[in-house]
Parts: sequence; structure tokens; C-alpha cells
Amino acid sequence: MKHLILTVVGLALTISSCRNLNDHSITVTPEFIQKEVGRGKQYCLVLLKRGPSAATIDSVALEKNQVEHLQHLFTLKSEGKLPLFGPLFEDSDLRGMCIFDLTNKEEVKKLLDADPHIRSGRLSYEIYKWFGLPGDKLP
Repeated sequence: MKHLILTVVGLALTISSCRNLNDHSITVTPEFIQKEVGRGKQYCLVLLKRGPSAATIDSVALEKNQVEHLQHLFTLKSEGKLPLFGPLFEDSDLRGMCIFDLTNKEEVKKLLDADPHIRSGRLSYEIYKWFGLPGDKLP
């Protein structure tokens, strides 16, 4: 299941990143694809999972942690380290995802370990090296 989610996320972001695909005058040829893929670079994809103490955090602590968690993420975004992040809507053990504009998994680990939800045990994570195209964005 995890591999399916990674594949779908990667495919969706890669397809959406072909900047000119909304221009119907462009023909998607092997050369076009090669040029687009040639712009690619490595990122770190993070899957945020339900942590070991997720069920034990009281609502007051949860609300405080949530604000601090979002402050942490938006700070990383403002520093250019975390261009894309968000929660999942399904109620499952997989809680969210992040794409870091970093290639060093140890550096990403340090940033994640500073997150209040990670420190409290509400969330845990898995880090993967991921290929994407600079300039990717959501519509």
C-alpha cells in the first residue's frame, strides 16, 4: 500500500509539473519528455504516520501541539526547505506527506525531529529519496 501511495504521489506531481501541458498546442513527444525529465532533481519525500502516543494526547495538549507543528512546517516553508506539505483526509495510520527541497536524509531527520508532533510521539515518519521536477506546483 505504501508503495502504491508513493507511486501515485510521484506520478501526480510529475504529470502536474509539465508546465506547458495546459497549452494544447504542445505535442508530448519522447523529446519533450526527455527535456522535462532532464530538469529533474532529487528531493526527500516524507510520509507522516500515526505515532506511538497518538491516542494518549489530551485535547488541550493536542491543540497546542497542532499550532506549534504548523508553525514549524510554515517556518521550514518560509526558509525554502519545505515547498510542499499537507495532511491526508482519510482516517488511517498514514497522516500526511511532505516534500523537502533537500537531498540529505540526515538533515531532513533533524528537521523532523524538531517537530512538536514528532517529539510528542503523535506522529512518526519515513523518509524516501524522491525524483521531481523543479517548479512543480499544485493547481
